[in-house]
Amino acid sequence: MVTPILNEVADLLRSSPRLLTDQAARLSDDAIKAGTRLGNEAVDRVAREVEHRPFMFLALVLGVGILIGLAGRHRLET
Repeated sequence: MVTPILNEVADLLRSSPRLLTDQAARLSDDAIKAGTRLGNEAVDRVAREVEHRPFMFLALVLGVGILIGLAGRHRLET
């Protein structure tokens, strides 16, 4: 996935400035689309896991909350 993008960047560096600008905009759009897709897939996966294991998710959230609370309390004491 990274190699084709790097090859395109190398080709762009050999091209004209106008073409370089157009290609950079296209690569930026492609990167945004890929990031959005990966983010959506991650959210969907978390949602599926929560549906299958709600108590484990609740325990995880509770544990993170306790750690954040302890870290905040530690800051206040120092």
